[in-house]
Amino acid sequence: MIQFGTICTKNKQLRSEIDHLLCLRRVFMTQWQRLIDRLSEGKKIMLDLIEQATIAYNQREEWCTKLQILRTRALHDLTSNLQEMREHKRKLDDNRKLREFFLTKGQKRIMMDLEQKEKEKRQELELKLREKLDTYRHMMLDIEHFTKERKVRQIATNFARQEEINFSNFKFVLEMIKEMEDINDRLGFLHLDIDERYILHETRIHQQRKTLEELEDVLEEIEGEASESETKLKETDEIFNALVQGVSRLFEMCKCSKDPLLRLLGNNTTVKFYNILLYLEVLEQTIHQYLIAAAYIDKTKKVTDEKKKLFYSAEDRPVVYPIDKIVTSTPCVEHEMVSDVFDKVQHVWSRNDTKTKLRIRLKLPGGHSRLHTISHCQLPKARRLMQRRYE
Repeated sequence: MIQFGTICTKNKQLRSEIDHLLCLRRVFMTQWQRLIDRLSEGKKIMLDLIEQATIAYNQREEWCTKLQILRTRALHDLTSNLQEMREHKRKLDDNRKLREFFLTKGQKRIMMDLEQKEKEKRQELELKLREKLDTYRHMMLDIEHFTKERKVRQIATNFARQEEINFSNFKFVLEMIKEMEDINDRLGFLHLDIDERYILHETRIHQQRKTLEELEDVLEEIEGEASESETKLKETDEIFNALVQGVSRLFEMCKCSKDPLLRLLGNNTTVKFYNILLYLEVLEQTIHQYLIAAAYIDKTKKVTDEKKKLFYSAEDRPVVYPIDKIVTSTPCVEHEMVSDVFDKVQHVWSRNDTKTKLRIRLKLPGGHSRLHTISHCQLPKARRLMQRRYE
């Protein structure tokens, strides 16, 4: 009764501790869910900002090209407007000078000094005209000597013909200059496009190199994980082969019959990963039969007087109650995990979390006996999970 009371008090303490831990876990899960919601909202906002930034960057490139085109167009318009303004200013100056000339010309004044000055001007003009006439005569003689023609009309026709040829050449040169200016403008735009494409190509190369380095690092990590998993797989295969050999030896040692397995296995009666559970079921049944037979033999066997002293009498022998009638317990830890169902969101433990939980579990009383692998578990859920693993 004292032992029963101590067990009940420990059970009560453990239940209160479990309730307290469940309350803490419920509070932690609510806070964790809030943080996850905030994180998801922040990720959505960040994705929206990134999308808006990419759209703005793409529009920036387009508007930069349009701005450059508008700048060149404005420069052309400015030059044409400046030339037009110069032409209008020149015409305005000519008109102003002509107006002033006509205003001064319309005034009639009679002055002796002015008449003398005009006479001298006329004489000077006559001298200039004579000199010009002499120069023209010399020029005509030079032209006749150069063209070897005496007729002025023939010289004029030849000059007009040559002038037409020169004018056509001049027009051709002007058109060529215009085409060269257009080609230079196109070359400028093409150079700008080439520079932009070169910068874009350099940025893409940099990004590709960066992504290649990241992928190489990821590949090295994956190769390391793959090598570790291969080593673990080899170790598990060795352990499983040893288990298969042990099961086959136990099957032979217990002299189990293969009659119920022949219909399922056919000709292949060796122990494999896909039929080990069947052999284990047959082995378990035979072991139960052996235990029942051994218990029956112990009951029917006659015990000597010396051996009787070692046992209690039937009246004095204490009654051993099963543990299920004393306290409610579970056969293994996995059953606790399976029955532990919550309505909240459940998250998978990491490797470090599982190690800490197992250390805490092993420190509890009876932890080593209740903690076992899934292959040694007797629960139907664990057996089904083991069967699915090998199917």
